[in-house]
Amino acid sequence: LGVMQEALLLIVGAESSHKDIPAAIQSKPPNFLSVSIEFHDIYFGYHEDQMLFNNLNLHIPAGQKLGITGNSGAGKTSLIQLLLRFYDPIQGKITMNGQDYRALDLNDLRNFFSYVPQSISLFHRSIFDNIAFGKPDASKDEIYEAAHLCLCDEFVQSLEKGYDTIIGEGGYKISGGQRQRVALARAYIKKAPIFLLDEALSGLEPELEAILLDRLCEALPLHTIISVSHRRSALIKMERFIELKRGQIIMDDSPHKIIE
Repeated sequence: LGVMQEALLLIVGAESSHKDIPAAIQSKPPNFLSVSIEFHDIYFGYHEDQMLFNNLNLHIPAGQKLGITGNSGAGKTSLIQLLLRFYDPIQGKITMNGQDYRALDLNDLRNFFSYVPQSISLFHRSIFDNIAFGKPDASKDEIYEAAHLCLCDEFVQSLEKGYDTIIGEGGYKISGGQRQRVALARAYIKKAPIFLLDEALSGLEPELEAILLDRLCEALPLHTIISVSHRRSALIKMERFIELKRGQIIMDDSPHKIIE
């Protein structure tokens, strides 16, 4: 029942997203092209008597390429869910370009993100249509460019109908790694200021995951990219590397310095 209630709040979130926000900090959605993110003294847990984050502070400059790793339960996905306002901090605040993000309408807030979760949702449509869903007014050239960048060409060429191939509900007619590449292309074509990749390429070989992240960083030099992966090797090309353990940041440096 609790999960159902949270889902309903997400669906009609625009009506309730301002309920606890003082009128003084409510504002119209800003036209951000680049977004810096700040976690200020964050306390959060799924149960009030069991905190996951205790006084978490984290600054992510606009345009930074950040890799986040840690064991299961370390808080990687929870960090992403807080950013997307699936949950609110129990204490502390999150700001975007210095503005409390709770002041934004939920739909406006989420337009700042291109989000690829580990569990991919694809439609019973063609590969072309699934990619185009990320930007309904995209041209054919934009769609093929996104597909090429995300290495969809490599498997689509072997399909009888190519990009017109119907992939079934949830994309069950193609492999897990292929689904993730389609989902990445769908997120790329939106080109939101912030990319959130939550174990988004875990179905691929580590070498291919690293190649895709490298291509994404090169194609989007001004965008913020936050990639969560349990495989440290996949994050070697990122500018900054953070490791979480039980909700605490235990390492924060460049990947090369951490390896040394």
